[in-house]
Amino acid sequence: MYKYINRTIILSALFVLFFAACQKLDNLGELETSKHNAEYAIPLFKGKASLQDIFKNLENDSYLTVGDDNVITISYEGEVAAQNSDIVFGSIASFPPFPVDTFMALPFQPPNGVDLDLLSIRSGKIVFAFESNVAETVDLELTIPQATRNGEIFKIQTGVVYNDASLPISVGPIEIDLSGFDIKPTNDSIIIQYTATTTSGERVVMDNFLMLFSNMEYSYAEGYLGNGLIDFEREMLEVDFFNDLTQGNIFFEDPKITLTIDNSFGFPIRIKPKFINVEMKDGSTIPLESNFLEEGINIDYPKLGEQGESKRTQFSFDKNNSNLQEILDGGPVLFDYEMDALQNPDSIIAIRGFMTDESRFTIQLGLELPIYGRAKGFISRDTFDIDFSEYEDVDFAEFNLSTSNGIPLEVAMQLYFADENGLVLDSLFNGAEAILLAAPVDENGEVNGLAEKTTMIPKSADEFKDLKEAKKIFLVASFQTSGEGKVPVKVLSTQNVDLKMGMKIGFNR
Repeated sequence: MYKYINRTIILSALFVLFFAACQKLDNLGELETSKHNAEYAIPLFKGKASLQDIFKNLENDSYLTVGDDNVITISYEGEVAAQNSDIVFGSIASFPPFPVDTFMALPFQPPNGVDLDLLSIRSGKIVFAFESNVAETVDLELTIPQATRNGEIFKIQTGVVYNDASLPISVGPIEIDLSGFDIKPTNDSIIIQYTATTTSGERVVMDNFLMLFSNMEYSYAEGYLGNGLIDFEREMLEVDFFNDLTQGNIFFEDPKITLTIDNSFGFPIRIKPKFINVEMKDGSTIPLESNFLEEGINIDYPKLGEQGESKRTQFSFDKNNSNLQEILDGGPVLFDYEMDALQNPDSIIAIRGFMTDESRFTIQLGLELPIYGRAKGFISRDTFDIDFSEYEDVDFAEFNLSTSNGIPLEVAMQLYFADENGLVLDSLFNGAEAILLAAPVDENGEVNGLAEKTTMIPKSADEFKDLKEAKKIFLVASFQTSGEGKVPVKVLSTQNVDLKMGMKIGFNR
């Protein structure tokens, strides 16, 4: 399972902004085309947009965050892997049928070293049966002193009525609801006792006395809850930022792989990732490497007295404590990972904890790419469908684009016009054209001015004739940050780009 956001989102955003003008040509047919040798100047687009405005209109923009410093971060979030208390409660207390004496200490030793101080029963029954070989009516009282409900201990009174019947007399099975009872074991045992008294006052023993705890479910446990393993399903997180970036170098100043853990289990837990493997766009795989993968990550947990609370732990693998920069250099496209969690990893029995039937433990892996860094020579490619059939009467055109850029990104692009079979007919520019010059920055990578550029794009009659046959546009775009990609820059949500675009079209009939 995975989530993703739009690929090459920065370039796509700028492309959307730039070519929004082209979508204003729907009313071209309204021009008077009957005149010969006529030219028309048409203002196509004028406006200002910030990156925040641009990103707001793209799909899945919920994965873009803006910090207090206005730096935009591209965030990928994996599915939330979760486990609840069933995985722990399921192994705490289960009993096969057992014989009962007049006084007995039922061993209560759950697996994984569990040492309980208190166990609250949500639902379940105690079932028992016995036989009487006494030729008298017998009154029987069964008690479990360590089981209480509303301050009263568990006590059941029953009996055997003798009416000259043949012996032995069978009683049961008798079922008693245990919902709401609290059990407090002593010395890893639960005391169960009964007294059987005849009408003449003599104490007797019942034969074949068997007991069973049936369908037990628990709402609360307190004590040392063992050192078992909490296992999570394997997950995958797709990253498409690098998919169409075919060459170039990019360096993020502060990238992070973040584990976000929410925990309402009240005992120590240590995260131990089984693996975090990263698939590169060339098909190779690089495992995430960090000392913390070997040592594990201790997470916060609610203490006794904080029942009902959940504690959040966030841990980040960064370029200083892992090989994350090596992974980003390779162009990651898929994170494949599986997590384990260890209960009470140091096996300190003196640390008493708790859990409830609503205790929950979740892990989410995320990738954060703050747009604070440097890039040079990155190439992106994409394909779009077009249709110039409405422009049959136009013989030639000239596009005029003026930009004033306050964003520290330079964008150069080339558009190739192709027919329905993909055969290239013409290109928009003679060569790759820088349509946006990067805004200048200071030594801290912060924009301190504007970069202005005017681009003329003439198309002769013969060139425009070829364009009319085009059905596809192949986009090849490259970008680099200010300072020729050598200085880390901050791309902020408040930075703007001003665009003005016009078109002059002509008719030679």
